[in-house]
Amino acid sequence: MPQAYLNRYAEAEAAAAGRLLADGRWRHVLCIPALDETVDFIARLATRPEDVLIILVVNQSGSPVSPGNSALLKAIGEQYPALKHQGHLSLHCLGAPSLLLVDRAQTPLPAKTGVGLARKIAADIALQLIHQQRVDDTWIYCTDADATLPQQYFYLREDHPAVAASLPFQHTGAPGPLLEATHLYEQAIRYYAQGLSFAGSGYGFLCLGSALAFKARAYAQVRGFNLREAGEDFYLLNKLAKLGEIYRPAASADNTITLDARLSNRTPFGTGACVSQMCQLADLTDFHYYAPECFFTLKHWFDLVPTLTQHSLTAALKSLPAPLQNALQAQGIGSLADHLGRQGKNPQQIRLICHTWLDGFRSLKIIRHLQSEAFPATPLIATLAQQPFGPADMSN
Repeated sequence: MPQAYLNRYAEAEAAAAGRLLADGRWRHVLCIPALDETVDFIARLATRPEDVLIILVVNQSGSPVSPGNSALLKAIGEQYPALKHQGHLSLHCLGAPSLLLVDRAQTPLPAKTGVGLARKIAADIALQLIHQQRVDDTWIYCTDADATLPQQYFYLREDHPAVAASLPFQHTGAPGPLLEATHLYEQAIRYYAQGLSFAGSGYGFLCLGSALAFKARAYAQVRGFNLREAGEDFYLLNKLAKLGEIYRPAASADNTITLDARLSNRTPFGTGACVSQMCQLADLTDFHYYAPECFFTLKHWFDLVPTLTQHSLTAALKSLPAPLQNALQAQGIGSLADHLGRQGKNPQQIRLICHTWLDGFRSLKIIRHLQSEAFPATPLIATLAQQPFGPADMSN
């Protein structure tokens, strides 16, 4: 499977890195995209004791090279001279770690791509090196430049049955409105994941590219990251969850990634964009989010699934609340009925087919449909105080 993916779908940098690093050997691999970052994060990574190859993709779409990227590339070259290079790839020594720099600033990404393609380039290289047995660990770790990695970071066992992991994280920064808004955003995405889990979905996990790891073979099976300007982490985990378990380690002082609370316009949506919008509110109590009733209503579907037989879906749908029926129809549930009729031979197959059909992406669309049709957004702070799904879930 990895070889087929590498031959047909991998970015060109994967093969180039395989040639450049053909005589190297590392224990772990870590992938990081960077856009207009300072060199400080590399100094943090250089203090790590592990034998790890850090694949850094400095990226932008369009020319000329931005001042931030130009400064970062210059600082890397001055502070960590290249040991070898080929085209826009160069290998640098940081100490115990090594740095593979992929310069997609002077060789910019195509228009309408962004962090998704940058992550794909890095992960494709990681897959290539694992396949060549240049990297021992079969877990590919991903993070961002604003992350401070914990002491226990490369701890996932190779024999763990999961296909991916959503790693523990928390945002920190100077006290003030920005940190308050960031903490509320973090509570919002945890609330959303907890709501999905409460409803019975198998997609109730957090999707954050800075706190992500996945098995190399599983990454190849789902054909890697897409090339989106944002949401690439969500879509990758959504595909991986159809293959197997998304591991959610319990948070501890030793394994939690620390993320900087900061304003960012690097992506059109996601943490930076949402926090920027929240900071413009006169009061964070005015921030509205999905009402708990959306998840209570969705739960009716997941409660229904265990009762389904091969041909009972059409009739069973009539027992669901009208807003949910409408939302499911809008998502084309007729195609699910056809699939069950062909393949739903036993309860296990029915559950698997339903899990695959009502995935994280469709669940989000249904929640949004329920919000627009029946359950308007409610003030998040007041909603959280009610603990509608029980005590807050601080796992990922």
